[in-house]
Amino acid sequence: MVQPRSGQCLRAHAGALRGGDGWLRAYDAASGRELWRFDGNPKDARWLPRPGVLSRSSIIASPVFADGRVFLAMGQDPFHGNGPSFVHAISPNGRGDVTESSLLWTSREVGRVVGTLIAKDGLLYVGDLGGTLHCLDAATGAHVWKHETNGAIWGCLLLAGDRLYVGNVEGGLTVLRARRRKELLAQMEMDAPLYSRPALAGDALYLATAHRLYLIAAKGLNPVSQGEQNMTRARDRLSQQ
Repeated sequence: MVQPRSGQCLRAHAGALRGGDGWLRAYDAASGRELWRFDGNPKDARWLPRPGVLSRSSIIASPVFADGRVFLAMGQDPFHGNGPSFVHAISPNGRGDVTESSLLWTSREVGRVVGTLIAKDGLLYVGDLGGTLHCLDAATGAHVWKHETNGAIWGCLLLAGDRLYVGNVEGGLTVLRARRRKELLAQMEMDAPLYSRPALAGDALYLATAHRLYLIAAKGLNPVSQGEQNMTRARDRLSQQ
């Protein structure tokens, strides 16, 4: 199995594929041979696509690899609403059906998830359709803290430096410190729902609502000039490799 660098999403070229049937499968990137498969749902779970009930779910959010673990969150179409769900940590080194043999821990305190998780410095950040941002211990799955944003979180979750940017469908943008002790830094109300992940370019943040694209930057910052500097530095690094 080809493994991405710590904290990266697992993609098809890295040997892992998420499934609408709730199974995560890993393949040899060179031959296409299946290496292992993991079922993220309880064996007796039924398909109940409605709010508030435990249901068999899909893997919508991209799994994440960090510190030798694969983190996997279960979710459903956001229009089915929030409900009980699971976040799993598994070992990527098994073979065959690893649903039991490679399971490291499971958290049942997180709702349905559709946005990619973030792993950093031994912590795992997960936003669910109930509007809660969860901080879990990546090694044990224990809850470290949680923060209510009062609106479903889809894919608007970004880590930039030590700051977490979290947006929800009510148009609320919350900024928290990425650390073991919860620290709320800022809250903003945008003009429309926030569905997609913001983009960072130098010190400028690009944020798309359902209606507009916003640039958030310090006064006097020229994001175009900053972006050109970043591109120049990237080209220099590539030429030195």
